[in-house]
Amino acid sequence: MRKRCCCLPLFAVALLGQESPGTGVRIIFGLGDTEPSSWNGSVTTQGAQVTAIDPWRFEGADAAAGNRWQVQLHNIRLFGNGGQFNLPRAPMVANGVIVRLSNANPDVAVHIETQQGNFDLRLADIPYGKAQYALNGRVMSDRIPPARFEPSRKPKPSRRS
Repeated sequence: MRKRCCCLPLFAVALLGQESPGTGVRIIFGLGDTEPSSWNGSVTTQGAQVTAIDPWRFEGADAAAGNRWQVQLHNIRLFGNGGQFNLPRAPMVANGVIVRLSNANPDVAVHIETQQGNFDLRLADIPYGKAQYALNGRVMSDRIPPARFEPSRKPKPSRRS
């Protein structure tokens, strides 16, 4: 009987982690690109609603609102402009978006349109830990847990005794 009581708190913690039924799809643009490029685009879905679009490595004028985003690939930032590497120019760094969805049903279909091309994916094709590539390997999509960072929440100051 004692063992069952010890497991009860662990079971409760597991249930708390499952309270959000949604999921996220991280979409990384510009893999392998060597020149700045615009990846402005939008997302539509079947079987789920887009609840938010979160930035992933946004910089400068990159932005997201509703089901649309504006994303421009940027050169990687290097100390001393990369002089220590003797590079003719700094390489590009990929960036992207995290599309938050209202549910994680495997039949959910996601359609992405960008200035560089369009593609489709299904949640069944990208279980956690697996990536899917599109547009000749220039885009990678993978699953992200439903947890969401809320910048308006500030940590409480610690109490000193």
